[in-house]
Amino acid sequence: MLTLAVNGLAMPPGEHAGDSKLCVKMENSDNMQYVIPLEVGQPGQRMTAIPDTGSFELVVPSTWCSSGCKGHPLCNASQSLSFKGRGLTQVIHYGQGDVTTEVDYDTVKLGGMQVHHQSLLQMTNHGLENYDLATYDAVMGLGLSEQARPNDADLSLLASMSEKVFGICLGQNDMDP
Repeated sequence: MLTLAVNGLAMPPGEHAGDSKLCVKMENSDNMQYVIPLEVGQPGQRMTAIPDTGSFELVVPSTWCSSGCKGHPLCNASQSLSFKGRGLTQVIHYGQGDVTTEVDYDTVKLGGMQVHHQSLLQMTNHGLENYDLATYDAVMGLGLSEQARPNDADLSLLASMSEKVFGICLGQNDMDP
């Protein structure tokens, strides 16, 4: 078993839940990578995300994606009651290629935690090499907000959870956090 552990529960920024923990079981994807199930919107639209320690944004495939997003569940903003558009365009540079996105807000659920009005980037075009073959749908940046978009007050997902730290837990069996 591999889990992503986050101390604390989803609360408004600045408030902390103390020593409580949340562990989200990660799914083994073809013995090549681990992905985390998450939901975007209300009602939740389920997809899997690859945790990325080298980035800071939550990037999700979108129905607005004009090329290369086929084969993945697409986030449909028009079906979410909690979606708030911002409309700012942002290009993200990954080692596998560039992704053009629209910056918006929606509810994000990760395990038992839920963050309202979370900043997320919806793919409108991407150049990710082999994304059509990827078993992950979204990229969940685990970096801190201070290193995210310059000159922007939006918080990364971890910062919205009032956390600066995460851990990866290894185990043989399902265990309590």
